[in-house]
Amino acid sequence: MSRVNVYEGEFPLVREEMGVRGRPVARPAGARELGGSVYELAPGASGFNLHAVLAISTANSPDVVLYAESDTVGVATRHPFAPLPEDDDEGIVGLFRREDNLRPS
Repeated sequence: MSRVNVYEGEFPLVREEMGVRGRPVARPAGARELGGSVYELAPGASGFNLHAVLAISTANSPDVVLYAESDTVGVATRHPFAPLPEDDDEGIVGLFRREDNLRPS
């Protein structure tokens, strides 16, 4: 496995409307079953409630993540940065407040 410098290189994952840009780091390091990306956030970015984020996952879809610091749940049925092929289902990519759970208690 090679070493990847998370501070160098281009940011191919960009969501300008959220103030977020990211770079994959797991696959360039040789990972095959684990995904990992580092994200840089602009001041006031709506994408995350943190300044910088290192995300690690099994890189499978769908993906559900609990963001405990903001009490929200992220759901993605597809890669959130990948362009959609024409006429393809846009799926679900979003953040939801955990308190809005519609399941009866």
